[in-house]
Amino acid sequence: MGVKMSYLPSIKWFLAELISNDQPDLTNKQMCIFLYVYDTKKICTVKSLTEELKLSKDVISRCISRLEELDFLSKRKDPKDRRVIIVEKTFAGLCFANTLVSSLDKAIEKYHAMLWHSPANERSQLLKQLDGNILCTH
Repeated sequence: MGVKMSYLPSIKWFLAELISNDQPDLTNKQMCIFLYVYDTKKICTVKSLTEELKLSKDVISRCISRLEELDFLSKRKDPKDRRVIIVEKTFAGLCFANTLVSSLDKAIEKYHAMLWHSPANERSQLLKQLDGNILCTH
């Protein structure tokens, strides 16, 4: 498995931006569930999340409970089948999603600034990394 090292500065700046703007900390699993729900047009259920994300129902339920506490997601029983739990977006969650996008935009801008203000030989190496030519494997 290889890691494109050129992505590390963007990831670092993205996370630094997130922790500097007083947003709640989410675990990786919570963030994954949040992003999955907000990035899909389908109706999400606890069952569909367990199948798509390959996580147990208990893990999904705990993560959703935390996201509900933050008002980032809500859940309700399906009126057609009370056994099915539908997971829905919220206004606060949409605001948080916008914050994520804004933080990512800032990280990408920083990366581009770093790239174009680098000496020519370093810029050439960074561009090769961006093209996926240089991989760090272990």
